[in-house]
Amino acid sequence: RGWNRQAAHSPGWNDDAFGICIMGDFRTASPNEKALNAVRSWIDCGIRDGHVKEDYYIITHRQSQRPGYTECPGNGTMDVVNKWPRYCSFQNPGTPLDANETLLSLANNSCGKEVPSPSSASTYFITHVILFFLLLIYSL
Repeated sequence: RGWNRQAAHSPGWNDDAFGICIMGDFRTASPNEKALNAVRSWIDCGIRDGHVKEDYYIITHRQSQRPGYTECPGNGTMDVVNKWPRYCSFQNPGTPLDANETLLSLANNSCGKEVPSPSSASTYFITHVILFFLLLIYSL
């Protein structure tokens, strides 16, 4: 849909997200290197063009939803993505949120403690979360 359009891929995240999809069944097999390189290139392009901040986080579609909601992006993708430097182990708890709390704020708080900021990154009110749905999430 483009950098400046609302996404429609993951309930609770669509106002703050970019989505990328790699076609295939990755429950056991991993996406091929060409597909993974395309995702990394897309992220690099987003950073270079100012759409994605350097202090983004990677979480998966599975993590963004309540436990058991989806297998996406599959264990094959998880085996690869969880080794990427900006990966965060955040999991949507699936419980009601407190007042003024959002899934995005929960993810930012959790990932901010787990994933170090790049040395050149300052503290942003806008932080990016990348969801592998492959989903690329960019947050307020």
